[in-house]
Amino acid sequence: MEVLGIALFVLFLVVGLLMVPLGLPGTVVIAVDALVYSWATGWEKIAPWMVAALFLMAVVSEVADNALTVAGAKKHGTSKGGQWAAFLGGMVGAVLLGGLLAPLLGLLGLAGGPVGGLVGALVGPVLGAFVGCFAGVWIAESVQKRSQGEAGKAAWGAILGRALGVALKLALSAAMIVLCVTAVF
Repeated sequence: MEVLGIALFVLFLVVGLLMVPLGLPGTVVIAVDALVYSWATGWEKIAPWMVAALFLMAVVSEVADNALTVAGAKKHGTSKGGQWAAFLGGMVGAVLLGGLLAPLLGLLGLAGGPVGGLVGALVGPVLGAFVGCFAGVWIAESVQKRSQGEAGKAAWGAILGRALGVALKLALSAAMIVLCVTAVF
């Protein structure tokens, strides 16, 4: 039973990490995973203070991810509506475009073996999130009668902010996973 518990623990760490580029709360999944594992093992491996630190890191990373997306958009002249469109467009793009591209890219990636298939399947939603973010801002700014140049500049600002947010969130996710793995193993 212990092997199954460890396998599930590691699986959810990986799932949490893979959720991050999609704009999903993967850091929260990692923190909840640590909490469940700690509770299930009687707090032997991961101490309560570490679980609290992991939840703090998750909150910081989620807030920073969204704040950097909005800040990048705002710095490049995006309106409030455009800032919301950056967030919503990223989510919709990850689901819609990712849903279309993931199977195709996954099959193409299978030529490189199972790892290639997994990487190919993940590229679609990540690409979709960035395309959706750009398109959302561009449409929102265009609807507000801004010039195509202004709308494009605002959309690129959102993309830059999103990229910084994802990079920070990935770094924090990796740090969270290292803390968990070193505590358990």
